[in-house]
Amino acid sequence: MDCCQTLLLYGTPAARENARLLIENLPQVRRVDAAQEGAALRLLSAGPLTEEELIPLLGESGISGFGFLPS
Repeated sequence: MDCCQTLLLYGTPAARENARLLIENLPQVRRVDAAQEGAALRLLSAGPLTEEELIPLLGESGISGFGFLPS
């Protein structure tokens, strides 16, 4: 079942862009739309992404934090 989530990224523009690229390369992610200069990402994926999945991945990007917006 497809899932739509909005993810807020905190950090420098370069770190947010790195995070977006890492998320786009996840096999379950089908589409990423960026808003607010890359600070908000709307994700369409094969299933919901969890914080536990994203913490190790986004730790490599250089962002200072992230959070999901309630749907």
